[in-house]
Order: sequence, then C-alpha cells, then structure tokens
Amino acid sequence: MSESILLVVPGYPSDQHPYNNMFVHSRVKAYLQHGLKIDVFSVGMLSHTTTYEGVSVRFGTLGELKSLLQEKSYPKILIHFAMRGILKVIAQDAPKTPLIIWVHGYEALSWKRRAAFFDVMTLHRLIGYFPVNLLQRRAYRDFIQTRTSALHFVFVSQWMKDVFAQDIGIDMASIKASLIPNAIDTESFVYHPKDPQQRFKLLSIRPYTSKKYANDLAIDAVLKLSQNEIFNQLTFTFVGKGRSFKTLTKPLQAFPNVTLRETYLNHQEIIALHQTHGIMLIPTRQDSQGVSMGEAMSSGLVPIASNNTAIPEFLDERCGYLTNNAQEIADAILELVHDPDLFCRKSAASSLRVSQQCGSGHVIQQELDLILSDQNSREAS
Repeated sequence: MSESILLVVPGYPSDQHPYNNMFVHSRVKAYLQHGLKIDVFSVGMLSHTTTYEGVSVRFGTLGELKSLLQEKSYPKILIHFAMRGILKVIAQDAPKTPLIIWVHGYEALSWKRRAAFFDVMTLHRLIGYFPVNLLQRRAYRDFIQTRTSALHFVFVSQWMKDVFAQDIGIDMASIKASLIPNAIDTESFVYHPKDPQQRFKLLSIRPYTSKKYANDLAIDAVLKLSQNEIFNQLTFTFVGKGRSFKTLTKPLQAFPNVTLRETYLNHQEIIALHQTHGIMLIPTRQDSQGVSMGEAMSSGLVPIASNNTAIPEFLDERCGYLTNNAQEIADAILELVHDPDLFCRKSAASSLRVSQQCGSGHVIQQELDLILSDQNSREAS
C-alpha cells in the first residue's frame, strides 16, 4: 500500500503523558519499521502536531478530524477505541473508506458488567457512566447496522468478541472479524531460566483503582498463608497505586517479609522485578486478555490468575493456575513451594506459551497481513 493510511485513537503517548495508550504506539512503531505509511490522529481538545519516539502525531478535535477527512481521502482507516464522536465523524465524512476497528472493551462493554466494581465512594461515577455507556453502545450498534462499505473488527480474545455481540446487540455472523491478541514485547520481557529458589519470591504489580483488579484476593491469600509454617520462608512484593492501596494493604504491614510500594513503575523497573521474582500474583475479576500477565509469563514468572472472562484463553495448568478464590491462590503457592521441579517446568512453559501465542513478531505480522489485504478495498468498490 503506497499511500498513507490513517490511524485514529482517543489519546496517544506524549512527553507529558508517556503511558497514554502505549500499546497503540508500540503497534505504530512496528508498522513503520515494516515500511507501512501511517498518519496518526489523536482525538482530544489540544490541537498540535508533535513527534514522539520517531512517530509524527497530530492531536486535534473531532472537528479537525472531520476537516482532515474532507481534505484527504485515505485508502484505509484504523481505529482503536471507536468512541461515539469518532464513529459519527467517520460515518459522515468517510462513509466508503474501508475500516479496521480494534475493540478493547471500555468502549463496548455494558455498564452492567462494570457495576460491581463501583462502591459507595464511587457511586457517583457509575451514575454518570450509565447514560454515556447507553449512548455509546447505541451509536456503535447504529453504525454497524448502517455501514455499507467494508468493515472489519479485531478482537483480542473470543470472550471479547462474544461480549461485544451481546452488549452491543448485534449478530456477528455477517460481520468480518479477526481474533488477534495484543502483542507482548518478548524482546523486552526476556526469559531467563529461573532458579528454583525464586519460587519463594512472590510479586504483585497492579493498579488499586478498581475492584476489577482483585487485589483483595491476593492479599487474602497472603493472610491465609501467614497461618502456615512455611510462611516465613516466603517474601512478597506488592507494588501499585490508587485510592484503595493503603486500605487494602494495611493488614500486610505487620509482616516483615512483605514489601509494600505505593508507586507507578516504568517498563525497566517492571522488568527488573520480573527477573528477581518467581511467582506472579495476578487475579482479576474481568479482563479481555491480561497483558500484564503475559509480560510476566514472558519473563518466566509462574502466574496465579483467575478462572474467568478471557484469562483461560491465555493460561492453562501447564504454565500457571486458574483460581476461583483466595484459598485456591494460597493452595497454588504452596504447591509450587513444595515442588521446585514443577515450578521450573511451569516457568519455562509460561514463557514459551506467550512467545507462541502473543509474541510481538507473530502478532504484528497478523495485523500487517490484515491491513495490507486488499480484500476490504475490493468489497467497498
């Protein structure tokens, strides 16, 4: 494809906000390295053009996106987080342009799936989120039903695809879609064979902003283990930031073998912790893939995760644990501690699975094949 294609996303990394949709930026850098020409448009309020790590990015309003589409005809448009305003502009000003839309979850899930993650302190957020979510899902459904030109969806998991169909209220049978997971940077999160002694070192790196991250289950598992004679041989490192960090971790402050760090970490800091620990505590109540889990697995940590949503699509008993409660998390830890050979086998299997299923080279090639395919263009003609 000799012409530039357009990538639209509501938020892109910058010097001021380096973690803003970083996974999209990683894709763009890989596309450019493979010779793909891309114009990046980040929808927001501040209008300017800048270069971030070699990628030229135009930041602008929906009105400026509208003007861009009126001025220039693109052979294809890629969209991450197809929010209502973006869909409206695309429908009006690029009605025949082939589209590839990545569905990540927030923009497609019903409010009902998130309601349990709010509490009394955040109830006002749920009340405000409810009408916005209804309008977003309605706009998504109307867009799909009225779109006559080529449209292709990318889902990171089968769970995400199934939930999308349910919550938007559409029949996916007639809609073109691909299952392509988010890429895991296996070149940064490198596997080094774990020393069996690292099975005694457990790590948790999570946000503390929502019940969704199930930090309470990991903490309850530690409390259960504190009654076991082997507990003092273990060390735990809990890293995270959010309004519930101090409250949830307070029961752990009494244990000298538990380290609590209320902070955000950059990639290099996460990689360093991966190399010095052996087990990753990473339960969840909802996840469309589990990128943080995949990064830990790539580094060779044995993940103790949850048996729900999309997690079983990326983890099985050969390389980790799918648990349902705090007691099962504690039991999984004890099994690994008592069996060093099992720990080493699962560690190696974790890294291998991520490499084969979500490795950067494999995933990016799938996306490039889809983007460069002329199938969508032929359908639009």
